[in-house]
Amino acid sequence: MLAAALSDLAQLFANDHTVAAYEIQSSGIVETLLSSLNPMESGVTKQIFSDRTSTFKKSFTQFPTR
Repeated sequence: MLAAALSDLAQLFANDHTVAAYEIQSSGIVETLLSSLNPMESGVTKQIFSDRTSTFKKSFTQFPTR
């Protein structure tokens, strides 16, 4: 479920014409990603943190950078 959601989000971010910077900033998605990927804030075990980080990296590195 997390992998699918992050993959969809990465696809949105990969296209310049899909989401405006204002929409990203005002949606709260950046803060949510930061808190869920920060082990100190999310209060999860090291294994869960490692799994989340790995899933995030896989989702966001599948698209080429410009």
